[in-house]
Amino acid sequence: VFNLNCSGWDMTYLLNFISDHNKKFSYAASTGKSNFSEEEIQIFQNELPKFSHISLRENEAAIELKQKLQGLPPISINMDPTFLIARSDWEELASESKLYFSDYVFGYFIFYDEDLLRCADRYAASHNLSLILVYKPKIDFRYLSKKVIIIGTSGPQDWLKVAMNATVVFTNSFHGLAFSIIFHKDFYVSYPRIEALSNLKMRLSHLLCLAKLTERLIDYVPEGYRFKELPKIDFLPIDKELNKEISKSKSYLNEIIKNYD
Repeated sequence: VFNLNCSGWDMTYLLNFISDHNKKFSYAASTGKSNFSEEEIQIFQNELPKFSHISLRENEAAIELKQKLQGLPPISINMDPTFLIARSDWEELASESKLYFSDYVFGYFIFYDEDLLRCADRYAASHNLSLILVYKPKIDFRYLSKKVIIIGTSGPQDWLKVAMNATVVFTNSFHGLAFSIIFHKDFYVSYPRIEALSNLKMRLSHLLCLAKLTERLIDYVPEGYRFKELPKIDFLPIDKELNKEISKSKSYLNEIIKNYD
């Protein structure tokens, strides 16, 4: 985690407690943004050149750091760790959940977005599907269909199972997007409209571009989201492209283990 705001400016995430610089590596670290303050640049300039190799999640951050900092080690762009685990392993973990639903839209929102919720609800109603939410935000149920299921308390296995068995996913979460791709789910995603969560936009954008699925982004205008139903996703070429990145990411980790064990 190289996002200083997220970590509370905790320097341990920059491995400042390790004196042997030959043993300092990052893996798919996320800065959360590509526009850094002077204070952040100063901290990165002090700490990042001490790494043997830096692995980031977003290319935009790598470009900015290379432009602003001196003496950096090699920088790689690697996949989020969720993609390094086989889909079958995630499915096995999900199978531990006792929850079972079928024929539903999964709405997973890292922050409450009433307009996106209504999009999900309208889609569900038009396809005779239920809408499942894994938490209970302050919802005005007058504007929603009657087929809304709230799962108020859930563990990781429950969340995975709901994501795995969904017909379609509506989300504004990075991991909502990531697991939609892993489980081969049709999905629609929106960027955050809250300034405090603007860093999420870069993470979502990077993954959408990498998977060549930018058309699944729902544009927001003052009148609401411009939602248009799209054809089902063909995941064959997407898997082929992502598998190259996954292989590259695993090679990076194996190289560290082999050379610095």
